Amino acid sequence: MVEIEDVLALTRKHAVEYLAGLETRPVGATATLAELRTRLNVPLTTTGTRASRVIDDLVAATDGGHLGSAGGRFFAWVIGGALPSALAADWLVSIWDNDAALYACGPTSAVVEEVAGCWIKELLGVPALASYAFTTGCQMAHMLRKSEAPTIVILDAADLNVGAVDPFPELIPLAKEVVVNWRRNGQEVERTLMAIAGILQWARVPYGRPNPYPSA
Repeated sequence: MVEIEDVLALTRKHAVEYLAGLETRPVGATATLAELRTRLNVPLTTTGTRASRVIDDLVAATDGGHLGSAGGRFFAWVIGGALPSALAADWLVSIWDNDAALYACGPTSAVVEEVAGCWIKELLGVPALASYAFTTGCQMAHMLRKSEAPTIVILDAADLNVGAVDPFPELIPLAKEVVVNWRRNGQEVERTLMAIAGILQWARVPYGRPNPYPSA
C-alpha cells in the first residue's frame, strides 16, 4: 500500500507541474517524431521496474510531445479543456477500474450514465422518453445518428464541462429541432446538424476557452 501512495503522490506532483505550465508552454508539440520514438521505444527487461521509476521515465520521455489541449490557447478540434472536478473524477474512474458496458460490470458507472442522460434531456427541453447515447467518438456518433430512432448523440461527454463558454442559447433550439424533425425530413435534420457544427466552429475559433488551471 505504501508504494501505491508514493506513486500516486508522485503522479499528482507531475500533473500539477504540467497544468501550472500550460500558460507558458508551447501549444504545439516541440519534440519530433524521431525523438519520441527514440525515448519511448526502450528495450524490454525481465526484471521489471519500480512504479515510481516508470512514472518518472514516462514523464521525461513524453516531454514536448503533448499538445496544450488542456489549456485555453488550444483551438484545434473540439477536445480538451476539462474542469478540475471532471479531471479529478476521471482519476477516480481509473482507480475504481469498472467496466461501464453493463450494470453487472459497473453498477455505479451505469447509473451515472443514466442520470447524466436525464440531465442532458432536461437541459435541452426534449421529452423524457427520448433516447440518448454517450459515444466513444465522432465516428460512432455518426453511425448512431443514422439510426431510425430520434436519439440525442453526445459526441464527447467530457467536452460538456466547457459549456459555460459554448453558445448554448443558439445550440439548444437546434438540438430540439433535430429531435422533433428526425422522422419528418432527413435532409432538414442534416442541415440542422450542419448548423450546429457551424456554430461550434464559430464559437471555438475567435474566443477559445479560459484556462481552468491558472498558473497564478
